[in-house]
Amino acid sequence: MIPKCVILKRGQRPNGCGAFGRYYRLSKVIGIKVLSGMWSNEYCTTQKELKASNQWKEAVREARLIRVARKSRIVPKCYGVVPVRREGQNGRLHVGIVMQHIPGRVLGNREPDVIERLSDRICNKCKLSMQDLHGWNILVTGKSRKRYWVIDFTPDLIDDLRR
Repeated sequence: MIPKCVILKRGQRPNGCGAFGRYYRLSKVIGIKVLSGMWSNEYCTTQKELKASNQWKEAVREARLIRVARKSRIVPKCYGVVPVRREGQNGRLHVGIVMQHIPGRVLGNREPDVIERLSDRICNKCKLSMQDLHGWNILVTGKSRKRYWVIDFTPDLIDDLRR
């Protein structure tokens, strides 16, 4: 079940960071990507204002792309876009994308052939062309039998070829 609003506890540290957001593990199976506005002066004080913001619209676009890419079976589930508040920040609302938490490590600079394989798979199965797919956007799970997961879907860096 998706919460109506996620409250991050005071002092809760992110499990991962990127250019457009920070990722927090909320439970054993659920995580949230909080978009970058949380660490700047960009915030809203009402849900109506938040849902009218460009950041909310971008998050909805990203969530849609993640759902489309699920056909490839190498993308975590996306449960939706929700308001996020940090404990102690009275009324400041930010945007978060709730998704399946997958424990693993980022691929990084290892196994460059994997990146091309995953990019081809998403393009062929989902008709999405990813311009920003690199080792820091790929999670690896398992030791002897590895599984790869694409974890970043910034809308401005993806071409939707379905049209």
